[in-house]
Amino acid sequence: MEKEEQFFASKGKNKPVKKIFISGILSVLVLLGGIFTIGGFFSKYAWIFDLFTHFRFHYFIFFLIMSVLCLLFKRRKLLFFALLFCLTNLITIIPLYIPYGGFDKNVSNWQEIKIVHFNVLTGNRDYQSTIKYIEEKDPDIISLNEVNQSWIDNLNLSRKYKYSVEEIREDNFGIALFSKIELKNPRIEYFGDAKLPSAAAEFYAGDGEVSVITTHPLPPASRIGYEYRNNQLAAIVQNRNSFKSSMILLGDLNTTSWSYGFQNLLKGMDLYDSRRGYGIGFSWPASMSLLSIPIDHCLVSKDIEVLKRETGPNLGSDHRPIYVELRIPKVSFNSEENNYDNTGEIGNDLVVLPEETPKQQIVKSIIKPEGKTIQERFDVPDGFERIPVAEGSFAEYLRNMPLKPHGSEVYYFDGRKKGRDVYDAVIDMDVGDRDLQQCADAVMRFRAEYLYHKGLYDKIHFNFTNGFKAEYSKWREGYRIAVEGNNAYWVKRAGYSEEYSVFRQYMDMVFAYAGTLSLSQELDRVNIEDMQIGDVFMKGELPGHCVIIMDMAENKDTGEKYL
Repeated sequence: MEKEEQFFASKGKNKPVKKIFISGILSVLVLLGGIFTIGGFFSKYAWIFDLFTHFRFHYFIFFLIMSVLCLLFKRRKLLFFALLFCLTNLITIIPLYIPYGGFDKNVSNWQEIKIVHFNVLTGNRDYQSTIKYIEEKDPDIISLNEVNQSWIDNLNLSRKYKYSVEEIREDNFGIALFSKIELKNPRIEYFGDAKLPSAAAEFYAGDGEVSVITTHPLPPASRIGYEYRNNQLAAIVQNRNSFKSSMILLGDLNTTSWSYGFQNLLKGMDLYDSRRGYGIGFSWPASMSLLSIPIDHCLVSKDIEVLKRETGPNLGSDHRPIYVELRIPKVSFNSEENNYDNTGEIGNDLVVLPEETPKQQIVKSIIKPEGKTIQERFDVPDGFERIPVAEGSFAEYLRNMPLKPHGSEVYYFDGRKKGRDVYDAVIDMDVGDRDLQQCADAVMRFRAEYLYHKGLYDKIHFNFTNGFKAEYSKWREGYRIAVEGNNAYWVKRAGYSEEYSVFRQYMDMVFAYAGTLSLSQELDRVNIEDMQIGDVFMKGELPGHCVIIMDMAENKDTGEKYL
């Protein structure tokens, strides 16, 4: 009898222990979920916080379950925090279920178009499912990410879609636009330091012209990927004025609607999310519905109405396609010259000088329009003398670079005129027919051209952003660089050649995979007092920028230097 009483007493003691254990687990889970919830609001500042921001719906469901459990176990204080975090995540989700209603009600003439966007996954071989889906939806415009030659050949879209722009690649960053509607100015552009291709064009909806672009930045699988992704999105914002006010932006943006990078894009481009009124639209990963997040997007300008938006079935890719039906006004209400307040983070503010400032007068006094090189075109101010340079040196090469005639316009790679008058002279050098040659590329180009024409081939080498050393000496021997994801390696594909055209092919490869970040890691730091012609002012971290000193004069009395 005594033993039986002891048994019941022991059993009774286990109940509060068990209750404390469960309460402890609930407390830890609510704490961790709270860290993820709050951390997601700081995605601007750190890569790890950016990862937290993409699971708002999952956090909402998690805290809903936690609230029920806290209620069952009578943990009132914990219930308060569970409900608070549940509501916090719900507030970020609700806007996606509220339709955008800012359309001009007086517009009566519209054009309706259908669009399919799909990241096909380069390694996916289920071509027939995609073909069947496209035939079923019969879109007017198709946006494709991760297309390689096999996908282009098997889809064979050119039979029905007469207008297209594409860059075929084997590294998961091939891109393409296909259209039944005539495309104007179809082009491949490279935004940001990662230099990944984006396909862009314009088309007419009645009298109004509409820009369409599909882009695919790097995934934020690391800090570098996170910075490159945000840098590419910010670079698109910086180029907003190069697109029409009516605009459609498509792509696997490798971010959800809740991240800072996405919100910065939305605000800077003055677009709205086509999800508005249609919900979250989970698209990746296609095979894991419970963990899926919405990273495939269609953003449109505020004059365009979204009539329908849906996420498609699993077509063998790790992404699901998205399908949208849009209604576009046939009359453009905006002037041709857009004046957006670009909020991308990579721009430099330009100060417009008043007419005939003393600075402009000085500039006018030193420019000699008849000069054909930097040295001949630009005189030095009173009291300054050009610093001496060695014959045959890089400094002499830069100082004597040929210039186009005074007053020449600057044009982009695709023939468009540069819109801002921020230059006094134009170097007479080709930039190729691809949007590859940017600030760091120009610095590398000058150095490589100098070494090439001096015959110093073995000294021509640059590092890719991933650390791969691209040596012109190997390229000259017929080796070519294969890139697969973040890996690069040499493959023998041609014979020996010192032809200039082959050298330019090498430089285009360098332009595609090197940039300010990699160049900053190759250059040595020098004191500002010791700077020389050929030195580079460098901001290597993303978003980066750099400028090279082409010539220099010095005032012997004051020690001032004129660049």
